Amino acid sequence: TDQVVIYRPPERGDTPPDQFLAMNLSRQTADNNGLVARSTFIPIKPATRYRLSLLYRSEGPTQRVFVKGFTRVPDVTGKMTEREIYRRQVPPSGKTDGEWQEVTVDLNPQHSTFPVQLLRVDLYTYLGTGQIWFDDIILKEVGAQTRMARDEAIDKPVKRPGK
Repeated sequence: TDQVVIYRPPERGDTPPDQFLAMNLSRQTADNNGLVARSTFIPIKPATRYRLSLLYRSEGPTQRVFVKGFTRVPDVTGKMTEREIYRRQVPPSGKTDGEWQEVTVDLNPQHSTFPVQLLRVDLYTYLGTGQIWFDDIILKEVGAQTRMARDEAIDKPVKRPGK
């Protein structure tokens, strides 16, 4: 059965148990699109670097994590919507033989024309059946951006008359 749940182990003693994200993949799902768990949109500061860190443990599925950046712009009706303008892929990895593995990646979220205003973490899993767990998923500021994207070939977007 394909499932994505926040697992809360039973309490033992005075310390509350750690909870984590658990996914179970069937053969059909693992061999096709897999499963994904997405965070909510996370507002970020301009010109700031971020670091994503997480722990995962897999009995078979491959994890592939993306951090996607969005700007808020009006759609064709004038309603504000999120438009993806930045993407950072975390190197994938598979089975961990029952051991927790740490993944850390630095992010420099930017676009040469639009400001990246929001980030979202997408946890994709596929290519293997069984269970995979994610824990201690942290996105934090780590300083000013180290470089700025520039592209002289890209013009600023054309503004519609009256907007």
